[in-house]
Amino acid sequence: FIDEVLHAAIRSLARSRSTPDSRRVGFCSPGEATEAVTRFVRKHRCPILCVIRDPRDSARSLRLVEEEEARAWARRWNGYLDRVASLNRAIPGIAEIVRYEDLSASRSGATLSRLCRFLGANEGATPDLPNRAIDSGKPLSPEVKRVIEEEAGPYLRRLRYVDSKRKESTHG
Repeated sequence: FIDEVLHAAIRSLARSRSTPDSRRVGFCSPGEATEAVTRFVRKHRCPILCVIRDPRDSARSLRLVEEEEARAWARRWNGYLDRVASLNRAIPGIAEIVRYEDLSASRSGATLSRLCRFLGANEGATPDLPNRAIDSGKPLSPEVKRVIEEEAGPYLRRLRYVDSKRKESTHG
């Protein structure tokens, strides 16, 4: 599903450019935000789209049950976002974070418009995208969830992820 939204943005970029290959675009998940990617982006000045997912949902998908493995995961997630932030400080506006959750069918139109603006593409018609549920595995224990929220709290708030202590949270 993510690929469908991102490819729609790239197709829009190609249609809006006289030479579609005149601008490189990089995609990466946080796990791919390595030093090699950072060096490439700095050298070629290509915009990069970084797709992230709520670390609690990722931890559920990874089936993390131990507090220490959850702490290590949250620290790694923070490190990915630190690298993206560092890249954006070095080259302002070069990286755009896309929340995985914003690629749902109900939000994909606004997300696609934002991606097209970031890429400098004309906003075309929003593709008809299916509404697919995200299977996050079995719920996290309260202890594991607490550890992740303690470690990743500043980024969770900055990226508008809901704190599980708030009533409207949907994180199991």
